[in-house]
Amino acid sequence: MGDAKNNSLLCIKRVVVDKEKTVELEFNAPDEAGNYDLKMYLMCDSYAGCDQELELKIEVEEGEDRMEE
Repeated sequence: MGDAKNNSLLCIKRVVVDKEKTVELEFNAPDEAGNYDLKMYLMCDSYAGCDQELELKIEVEEGEDRMEE
């Protein structure tokens, strides 16, 4: 998953695809609150023409300040 606007990669995960697959991706949200347009890049190393890009929109909300001990 990446942020094309900032040219940054947020996470990467290699998976073996079965007939049906559920995958969890963990990444750090952007530091500043706001709406972000991200892209999920799906790349296949076995078949030509199977690569895909999916658009994802996320909203990052303002977090609570934490006091360090």
